[in-house]
Amino acid sequence: MMAVGTIAAIIAGLFLPSIALIMGSIASNFGDDGLDPADMSEVIANTSKWVALVAAVIMIFSYIFFSFWQCLAENISLNLRKMYLKALLNQEVAYFERMKIEQIPAKMGEIFETVQSSVGEKYANLIFACSTGVGGCIFAFYTGKTYAAALIAYLPVFFLILGTFGIMVKKITAAKFDIVKQMGGVVSETLYAIKVVTSFGREETEIEKFKKWTDKTEKVGKQFQCRFAFMVAIMKCAIFSFYTFSFYIGSVFIQD
Repeated sequence: MMAVGTIAAIIAGLFLPSIALIMGSIASNFGDDGLDPADMSEVIANTSKWVALVAAVIMIFSYIFFSFWQCLAENISLNLRKMYLKALLNQEVAYFERMKIEQIPAKMGEIFETVQSSVGEKYANLIFACSTGVGGCIFAFYTGKTYAAALIAYLPVFFLILGTFGIMVKKITAAKFDIVKQMGGVVSETLYAIKVVTSFGREETEIEKFKKWTDKTEKVGKQFQCRFAFMVAIMKCAIFSFYTFSFYIGSVFIQD
């Protein structure tokens, strides 16, 4: 299942950049003043057929890689839950005395949802994106070696921004995960002892405790969203800066 999903993701990614070449042929033909309307219509019709063919290939293989990786992620998540529960039940009593039992359900749910999301969506999209980048480089060097080599000089800047983005998201995600786990433990602890809480009239105290944890969770969540939005803006700026850089290099090549 993993092999089929990976191969399908690579094929879909390699085919995606070819649409730019096909669509570029239309722009080139429109700039040809000697081409009559009949020939232009024929060129557009042929180009449309190629675009439809490539789109159909991408659609089929995208469906295969996404569905296979989602099924694989589901199977991995279920197997990990069984293994974790089995390992947990085989622990000595002293192990449970050193940890907060009430945090286990929230911890299990958060961890395995993260694993399933990472394997089924993020990892599959990473393979697709890498193959798309490789395919784009292949087509670029095939159509214009010198121009493509000049544009490669921008990649270190882009990878530096991408690495900084990954490190920041990793740190804030870990902090968010930790605070959600603790808040889930507080909720579970209160629910497990709900009879004691109501018997001694500690409802307001527990509500205040929960409110403090929700405030902390909200604060961490807002920090995550603000930093994530900032890095997305930087990424967008880097992408459009690359467009500007490529246009400038192209104008230099035209003048020469």
